[in-house]
Amino acid sequence: MHSYLRVAVMICALTLTTPLLAAEPDHDVIIKSPYVDLHTGPGRGYPITYSVEQGQIVTIKGQRTGWIKVTTHRDISGWARADDLLPRTTTGPSAYANWQVGFGLGDFNGARATSVIAGYRLSEHFTMALIMTQALGQYSDAHVARVQLSHQSLPDKRWSPIFGIGAGIVTNSTDATLIKTQDRNNNLLTASIGGRYRIDRRYTVSLEYTNHMVLTGRNYNEEISQWTFGINAFF
Repeated sequence: MHSYLRVAVMICALTLTTPLLAAEPDHDVIIKSPYVDLHTGPGRGYPITYSVEQGQIVTIKGQRTGWIKVTTHRDISGWARADDLLPRTTTGPSAYANWQVGFGLGDFNGARATSVIAGYRLSEHFTMALIMTQALGQYSDAHVARVQLSHQSLPDKRWSPIFGIGAGIVTNSTDATLIKTQDRNNNLLTASIGGRYRIDRRYTVSLEYTNHMVLTGRNYNEEISQWTFGINAFF
């Protein structure tokens, strides 16, 4: 009698430690973490074949010791940790997991430039960010504040090209300005192109070229080129 009792207790314990979302095969679940790597087998030691972004829906095909075999909407299969998934019936990942902060170093029309970034990921492809840049030149300094909408075309890959458009304002601190105009403040439009590499589920690095079209209010506008190497974190 005691043996049966012990076996029953062990079965109950195993049942409680098994993720509820994996109880039914062919059951849809949501990716909870910012990025989830799909492995060829149920463990970190297996090679990574694909990555899925937060908020995507995948279908459960099997389970083994805390790992779930899933299939994406593109019919790609792999193993993910159960902790990275949410039941389909929930409201989905919390908004705070989509926030982004970053820091960049680069060149702003020949001057050393540092940038700080604060953004929000609108979807797997689009991110809206506020970018503040300070450029320190030999004869003048420039401060740029702009809002940029960025698009990454391959969000499920470690490497992805990125494109962006934006608008903002540039302020020069001396008379010998980088934009060759006597105006201290000017509006600007921007277009960016570059590449992003995902280090893990939370951190990415990027290299980006940005063309600033400075609207001087005169018969011609000025163009400023900027290169930025940045590191970003999602939380």
